[in-house]
Amino acid sequence: MFAAIPPADRPTSGPGYGQPTSGGPGYGQPTSGGPSYGQPTSGVPGYGQPAESTPYPQPGAFPPPQPGGAPARRSKLPLVLSLGLVGLLVLCLGGGGLAYVALSGSDEDPAPVPSSAPSGDATPRAAAEEETPSAEPSAEPRIRLVAPKTLGGRAKSTDPELRALADEMVRDMKSTVRSESGAVGAFYGSPEKQDMVMIAGASGFVLDPKRELDDAVKALSAELNVRRMSTVSPGPLGGVAKCGDGSASDIDLGVCVWADQGSVGMIVMFFSSASKAKSEFASIRGQVEKRS
Repeated sequence: MFAAIPPADRPTSGPGYGQPTSGGPGYGQPTSGGPSYGQPTSGVPGYGQPAESTPYPQPGAFPPPQPGGAPARRSKLPLVLSLGLVGLLVLCLGGGGLAYVALSGSDEDPAPVPSSAPSGDATPRAAAEEETPSAEPSAEPRIRLVAPKTLGGRAKSTDPELRALADEMVRDMKSTVRSESGAVGAFYGSPEKQDMVMIAGASGFVLDPKRELDDAVKALSAELNVRRMSTVSPGPLGGVAKCGDGSASDIDLGVCVWADQGSVGMIVMFFSSASKAKSEFASIRGQVEKRS
């Protein structure tokens, strides 16, 4: 009825302690290819034996961490982030001419007309005196700055970090530049191809464009090591403009700045020079500054 129970001092020849029994051999037969009791299982050292052949974790279990933990794609960003462009642009564009604008509405309010002026022979003289202020240029074209989809054949950057940096520039200019009516900031081209352009600017009534330009150049000279800034033709949009060579983090820069009575802007060409920036300045400005 029942199989005989082996004596307690006779070890069985089944699988070792801890080994699964499913699919194992019949009672009393050794396991096929499996270790006996006391012998190490495949890939695992026996009790008391050093684990020399299988260090933990096993090689190839997962890829080793990148040195420093930084992904390779970020290697292009130090050339931009190290410039401190956000603070720089607010300094150059927000601390100058746009802060010197006249009070809001001052260019629209006509000279006061005496309501008690008699209608007799004093009327022609009053009318003649009032014609001079009315002849002042009060219908200046409205200037706005835009960030086109392409700039000089370069596509607008979709890199999330560059876009975030451009957005931060715009926010800072909007919060810093007094009487600002619009601000723009964007990157174009590709750092990998060493062809990248940054634009930044703000629109608003500038009381003294030349003073604004000089202040911007002074700040650029300190922040971006801009040198040999020389006057260039502002192009058909008028105003005043200068271009020069700069550098930051061992990157050569071509920098151009313009100012007119309705805007102040900057063009920075990375991996470039003043001569290259000059050659494209009027064209790029015409794509950024619009009048209506």
